[in-house]
Amino acid sequence: MTTLDIREKISTRINAMPDSKRMLLSVLCYVDGLSKNPFQDQYDLLYKLQDNWDGYGAPKISDTAINNCKNITQKLPQSVYDSVEILPTEYGGVQLKRTLNDGGIVSCDFGDETMSYYVEHPNFKPEFFSFLDYNDANIQTLTNYLTA
Repeated sequence: MTTLDIREKISTRINAMPDSKRMLLSVLCYVDGLSKNPFQDQYDLLYKLQDNWDGYGAPKISDTAINNCKNITQKLPQSVYDSVEILPTEYGGVQLKRTLNDGGIVSCDFGDETMSYYVEHPNFKPEFFSFLDYNDANIQTLTNYLTA
C-alpha cells in the first residue's frame, strides 16, 4: 500500500464522520501541534547520545541539562526559531546558540544546576555570565538577550 493509498483511506474515513466528530478531530490535531516543542527532534537526538558519543570520552548528555534548555526554548517566539542551534557539549551539557539580527551572538551552556553564557554584539564589548544558578531571574535575563 502506497502513502497515497493510505492518505486516501484516511480522507475517506474522515469525510464519512459526522460534522461534530470531524470538528473535534480538527481541534485535537491543532492542539497536538501546539503542544510540540519545535526543537523536539534535536532534543530526541541529544537524549540518545551515550557515553563517548564524540569518540573522545564525552559523557552522556544529562537529561536535566536538556530539560533546562527546553525550558528556555519554550519561551522563545517562533520568529527566532531559524536562528537557534542546539548542540551537545563535551561535558554532558547542552549549548543553545542564537545569531541575532544585527549579527550578534548569544551562546549559553546548560548544566544540571547552572548555566553560563556570553552575549556578543557588533557595537558593544562582549559580556560573559559564568556559572549562574538556574533560577527565574537568570532565566528571564537570558531569555531577554535571546529575543533581542
